[in-house]
Amino acid sequence: MAETRPSALVYGDVDLNLLDGSAIWLQSVTQALVAAGCAVTLVLKAPVRTDRLLAPLRDVDAVTIRSPHAERLLPGLTQANLTVSQGIAVLAAIDADHRHDLVVLRGRALVSAAAKDGTFHGRLWSYLTDVPQAVPAVTPQAAEELTIIAKASRYLLCQTEELRCFLEGSVAAACGKSVLFPPVLPAENLNQDSERSRASARTPVKLIYTGKFAPRWNTLEMTRLPALLAERGVAAEVEHAGDDPAAGLAGRARSGRRGAHGRRQDPRRPARRRLPAPDARRARRGLLAGGAGRDLARRTAARRGDAARGFLRHRPVLAPPGA
Repeated sequence: MAETRPSALVYGDVDLNLLDGSAIWLQSVTQALVAAGCAVTLVLKAPVRTDRLLAPLRDVDAVTIRSPHAERLLPGLTQANLTVSQGIAVLAAIDADHRHDLVVLRGRALVSAAAKDGTFHGRLWSYLTDVPQAVPAVTPQAAEELTIIAKASRYLLCQTEELRCFLEGSVAAACGKSVLFPPVLPAENLNQDSERSRASARTPVKLIYTGKFAPRWNTLEMTRLPALLAERGVAAEVEHAGDDPAAGLAGRARSGRRGAHGRRQDPRRPARRRLPAPDARRARRGLLAGGAGRDLARRTAARRGDAARGFLRHRPVLAPPGA
């Protein structure tokens, strides 16, 4: 008898039409679950306006994409994104047709509503980033909400070890349920640059940022990196790629905030700077010796499928509770 794949229901308070970190996370966690042996049902929050993030998933046999708007899964749906309550109703209806072994949700308001609803009790894999991360912010109300979430969840997926420790130290119900789940990338096309020629010593260090354009992410400040590195003898280029430029960031640019060469920066277009340096190879070694090197190593490990193998090591937990 053929082995039955564990089934995962995946949904995030995320618009997959936008190219930002949360959307990439939703795509990547779907791919990681498939690599771990799951059959994944991905439910969309927004009507499909572009399929650039969905296209890699459409041809995967183990992935089923459900669009509540196109399928009219709820009466009276407009072209607006699903609200939290609508999202919970859609997920409950899909799960009623076929009960899933695990339910992966992203977003504090969404997870909180799902925990209080009770439909997915014990099956929630809750990914939380928008939670208090300092002791003064853990108010009695916040602690109560996080306790409800923790009790309803099988796992609390934490982006960093610091967040995992903080949650377990602040919310007793989170102890034993908080697991580290850093951002992942699919292990695809790992050798696509294997024939690339070696860069010369005078080739600038190339840095790229992809994701949300917003003040909290310091995306405008990143445009000053080439100038700051040039002061240290490092030639560098910085490129930005993404969607959803925040109004606040655009406003700061218009107000006269200046970039690497004193020119006004347009946050809607990639920022690219190239400055000369005597020894870019030495600069690369210096840049990669610290945190940047650790980040690169972590991303490389993720691309090689370490995250998916982590799921496989925990394969028994994919079965329903009590199985």
